[in-house]
Amino acid sequence: MTSMERCRKAEIYNAGHHLICDAVVSVGPANDLILNVPAPFPHEDISEVYIKFFHPVSGLIQTRCSLSGYVPHLDQRATMRCTILETISEEQRRNDLKVPLDLDLEATLLRSPSGFKPETSSFLIRTRDISAGGVYLISPYDLEEGTLLLFQLSMTKPPLRLTARVLRSEPLSVRKGLPQYGLGCQFVSMDSPTESGLRSFVFRQERQMHRR
Repeated sequence: MTSMERCRKAEIYNAGHHLICDAVVSVGPANDLILNVPAPFPHEDISEVYIKFFHPVSGLIQTRCSLSGYVPHLDQRATMRCTILETISEEQRRNDLKVPLDLDLEATLLRSPSGFKPETSSFLIRTRDISAGGVYLISPYDLEEGTLLLFQLSMTKPPLRLTARVLRSEPLSVRKGLPQYGLGCQFVSMDSPTESGLRSFVFRQERQMHRR
């Protein structure tokens, strides 16, 4: 099982898989898993829960757990020890969670294998969906495989500068008399803070989507 030392966020669900609350995750001095939750928490009525952990590298880890050692605090929070009884599934990096995202962005072409240059140094693109590993873009240009694009995702704090490599291009319906192309892209050259920030953003989008 993936080590939970790098996990900082989780969601707790009851036996009916209904969300109880969000939790902040930490590791105690005895390497026990500690959950910080809103108080009061219905700990006396629940013997087992399902917990979805958000790991900055491995992705979503869904588990069945037992809780013990409930301690309320003065700041309307409480802590509990968490024991993982079963790991149900892990959404590994190669199976990155993908969420819809309709967002207009300004992109800069960094490199084209054939030396293609757009009419301006930067141009508008639109996202259709995004994951921690890649993005689908709608572009006014039919960009070839291997083209590198740079753009900024300003919905995060701090904003993320992302470099995407085009893996494929496909023609789409004409919009307002102009051609459109769908670009399947893979993120490249991401450092750890950028990857962690992007994964957290995708997780938040997924949670908001399921709460609508």
